Amino acid sequence: MTKHGAHDGQGELALCFGAVDAPSILFVQPFFEEGNRTRHVITKVMRAVSDAGFRTILPDLPGCGESVAPLHGVTLNDWRNALHAEAARYGNPAMIASFRSGAIIDDAADASHIWRCSPESGARLVRDLMRTRLTASSAEETEATITLAGNTLNRALLDALANAEAVVHGGVRVARLTTEGAPADVRLEGGPIWRRSEPGDDPALRASIATDIITWAKSCVTR
Repeated sequence: MTKHGAHDGQGELALCFGAVDAPSILFVQPFFEEGNRTRHVITKVMRAVSDAGFRTILPDLPGCGESVAPLHGVTLNDWRNALHAEAARYGNPAMIASFRSGAIIDDAADASHIWRCSPESGARLVRDLMRTRLTASSAEETEATITLAGNTLNRALLDALANAEAVVHGGVRVARLTTEGAPADVRLEGGPIWRRSEPGDDPALRASIATDIITWAKSCVTR
């Protein structure tokens, strides 16, 4: 893991694999608990993709992962601006690979090619968060913030997420599980690890993800 960049004057972290002069792929993980549940698989995928000749980068966005920024002060624009800055830092990557709710900000990187794994809308993300509120023993609330699933968010972020959608354009490839009914360009073997109660692994899923990312990334680089 390498230290880089700043948010409000403080350092953030990014996980990087591969040669610095190789074509780069910027990864965007899901937000909140789905990010914790999928990070192991995403990291394994990054290693496999870097072994195929790419540099893979997974930045910690403000308030996420090991970020030094408090989540309750973060806005949706902070995430978008941070992703844009990360893309510029690594020389405008050949491709973005986003997972689940990460798709609602992946267009901020200005990449011509985007690979998405089971993308979901911000409204769906908010519904999932609010569902935890119904089952939790208590929810800490103030006029400006609300605590959901162990995350204290400002209400402005929650409102922005509720209206956020993944941008659709010609350079997007959508991958979904074989069990999902929504339209997709490719179907992935494996299960919905983001729905598990604890972080885990799924060798079939990460193998199918890595294979498709590598194949499509090689095609994007040569265009």
